[in-house]
Amino acid sequence: MFKIGRVSLLRLMRIAAFVTLGPACVLFVFIILNKMDINDGLSAIFVLYIFFLVFLYPSIDNTLALNNYVKALAQNKHIKPPELGFINTVEELTDSLNTLRYSWDEKQVQLQNAVAENKIIVEILPDALIMLDNDLNIIRSNSSARHLFGHRLGERNFEEVFSNIPNLTRAVRQVAEGLQEGIDLEFSSKGTLNRDIRAQIKRYMSTSKDGGGILVSMHDLTELKQMRRMRADFVANASHEIKTPLASILGFIETLQGPAKGDIQAHEKFLAIMEQQGNRMKRLINDLLSLSRIEASTTVPTDVVDLAAILAEAKRNNQWMADEKNIDILYTEIKEEIPIIADRPQITQVFNNLIENAIKYSDKKSQIFVTLKRTKEILPELKGRAEEAIIVSVKDLGKGIDKNHLPRLTERFYRTDDARQSTTGGSGLGLSIVKHILNRHHGKLDITSELGEGSTFSVYLPIAIVD
Repeated sequence: MFKIGRVSLLRLMRIAAFVTLGPACVLFVFIILNKMDINDGLSAIFVLYIFFLVFLYPSIDNTLALNNYVKALAQNKHIKPPELGFINTVEELTDSLNTLRYSWDEKQVQLQNAVAENKIIVEILPDALIMLDNDLNIIRSNSSARHLFGHRLGERNFEEVFSNIPNLTRAVRQVAEGLQEGIDLEFSSKGTLNRDIRAQIKRYMSTSKDGGGILVSMHDLTELKQMRRMRADFVANASHEIKTPLASILGFIETLQGPAKGDIQAHEKFLAIMEQQGNRMKRLINDLLSLSRIEASTTVPTDVVDLAAILAEAKRNNQWMADEKNIDILYTEIKEEIPIIADRPQITQVFNNLIENAIKYSDKKSQIFVTLKRTKEILPELKGRAEEAIIVSVKDLGKGIDKNHLPRLTERFYRTDDARQSTTGGSGLGLSIVKHILNRHHGKLDITSELGEGSTFSVYLPIAIVD
């Protein structure tokens, strides 16, 4: 179909004929009444028709341009406003459409930003969120949910994914069927997940064709319950550790005030035992205070200290204890400095504790080996801040520790059965103190042991970059 610009010629001719029809009727009346010559009348009608063709074309072209522009806006297409002809009879409409277009664009940007912000907020929420449609198919989940439940999430059915937790799937089904508006429940997921979780299940409404769906929010209670158990165990263990020497002291006081009141020999013996038990309580309280201070330290150490000097000091501090048992501490002192960023008293305490433990759990006339090894293996969190690290190992030739005990050795008050029955007099907090100090210094503790062959405690620390 032939077009002039955006206007088809046939359409333009029909519109011009329709507009010319009124004046043409008047001219025909004049011709019939002999008021006008027929040739003049037909000429006038033709001239009017041509005039309207020319005059109406810009208006029709502009109107079609605006019509196409509005259609494009309705389809959410971003196009420039049309360039209208010089005879613009729809100028106000054009301005209004442009204003509407800019308003729509602004609203759309705001809506897109709001949607993006909501997605980010939902994604970073610490609680696991899972959205379901009315058929209980998973339509969306956040990073916490994917981290907690892994690859099992996706466009799958909720009841299929969580088939091993029947009380959860049953609660979701009840909300979906409208039997309850919302349900809160706690459940334990055994097996590979092995977590304690509190779930909140609610129906949400939306303007979509489905009308909404089910929202399942899950909060991981595992660490909270572990902390509660650890707190209860800590109180129980601390009470036991203090109660035992205290009961012994009170018992001896009662004996000294009663049957052994005038027995000088018993006085000396019992006072020595009371002193020993008092020192045991003192060590326990000092270790508790030390652990509390370390846990309260949130700042990262900034001082550069010499690890070689600290090891030499730790050896000297414990030499008297080794001499009492005729134990040799084999350590070749290093003349060159080994710079580390550390809190010197705390790192000294680490090696004091490890060497002291090695002496306590070694037989008489035994040996303890303190060795150093440089490594280029850097922990991921230290890349860029350290180029190499030092591994200090303290090895004894004692009875060794069963492998079942190794993962729990750094827990507060944890001791192996043999250690509890021994007379070493430790507080059970030494390795816990070591672990917390090394955590503050971006280090780590590795423990290996073989029954009958001894144990090795290896400390990993980053070497400072010194300009």
